[in-house]
Amino acid sequence: MRQLKRVGLITAAIFLIFFTACGGGNNKNDDNNAKVVDISITQALTARVGETKPLTVTRQNTDDFTVSVTPTSGSGCVKSDSNTVSCTPTAAGDYTVTVTASADPSKTSKATVTVPDLEIFDGVEQTLYADETESEEITFNAPDDWTATAVDDSTGEAPTWLELSNSVSSLAANSASAASLQANAVSTISGQAGNNSIKVKLLPNDSGTDRSATITIATASKQMMVTITQLIATETAGGTLEKISVKYISPMESGITFIITIDNYGKMLRWDMIANSSEGGMQVTEIVDDNTETQWLGIGKLWGAMSPGEIDIREEYAVSYEHEASELIDDTLWLKLKYGHDVDIVSFSVGVFFVNDEVFEGLSQQENFSQLPNRTIMGRSCEVYTFTSVHPVKGEQEITLALWNGVMMSLETDGIVSLEAQTITFDVPEDAFTRSMDITWID
Repeated sequence: MRQLKRVGLITAAIFLIFFTACGGGNNKNDDNNAKVVDISITQALTARVGETKPLTVTRQNTDDFTVSVTPTSGSGCVKSDSNTVSCTPTAAGDYTVTVTASADPSKTSKATVTVPDLEIFDGVEQTLYADETESEEITFNAPDDWTATAVDDSTGEAPTWLELSNSVSSLAANSASAASLQANAVSTISGQAGNNSIKVKLLPNDSGTDRSATITIATASKQMMVTITQLIATETAGGTLEKISVKYISPMESGITFIITIDNYGKMLRWDMIANSSEGGMQVTEIVDDNTETQWLGIGKLWGAMSPGEIDIREEYAVSYEHEASELIDDTLWLKLKYGHDVDIVSFSVGVFFVNDEVFEGLSQQENFSQLPNRTIMGRSCEVYTFTSVHPVKGEQEITLALWNGVMMSLETDGIVSLEAQTITFDVPEDAFTRSMDITWID
């Protein structure tokens, strides 16, 4: 019996040793794992000046951590709680944020924080119609204090037709009237770092030409440009020219005057030629009814030696035109032209007085075609082109053409001015397109 008890004790001891050997090993490994320290942080972050964004910190076996940043100032990155570093940048740049585990300073993790320089989000390039008096909001983020300055592209000076504001209320107060805007136009404003916005107030454009201004937004380290263009056309005109009449003189042929009137698409509506000399004169007028496309050629207003006599010069003039009908009204012979708007005098005048895309394409194929520096004519900035043309009688001629919105403002042949715009008006009455040779709306 005593022997059996001894055997049992030995068996129990062996079992205990076996159990301890197996179970005790697991506890030791758990203790080792519990002492492993680790730390990590969000790897990258982009934050603009004035914005607050978080970096997430993940900790293992450390109750706390420290934060260091290189460069030391500008990132605005600080520990905000036990698992977060918050960044509110005050300056543009690239920053490295390092977190270090308090339980084991050898355990670190790094994150890159990028703070962009000046950024413009909306409104970089705007085109407004003549009757639009307020721009879209220009929104941007500046890393530090900024200024915005407007310059008229045609004069290089502060515009008198627009002003800047980062306060809508003051903008409205300063721009209550055209006179107030011109007298008190604000062309330079400033602001502080962070998200900002600018509004532009404009006068209606009745200047007779498209106009533009460049707004420069500048910080200590960077500047960006915003362009504001205001057309002479209203939105209902499809963004092109409205009805306009241009009067030309011909220095090469004294006494000859041309007046052309086009619509908002550059389509010729009326063409007048008046010839005066010591012996007499005459007027030829071509009118297109914009609604019916009826085309009338009027020959009349003859005086002096050109007045009707044995041979009526009006009838002679009419021989060269194919027409469906003729009618004598108030001593003016009116021919209803057989063909459409694209022939006869109008086809000549469209090519000379108004250069549309199709005509320009043809001009650009001419020999020695090139663009010259812009030229200001009657206060309007004109594109200038030169090319070589072959005249059937005179041979090669150097042509120089100055265009404003497609309208011919000057025509030179071999350096001599052939035609030159003298007067422009946008106040064209509806009765200008009835069968009348009176021209009362342009000097």
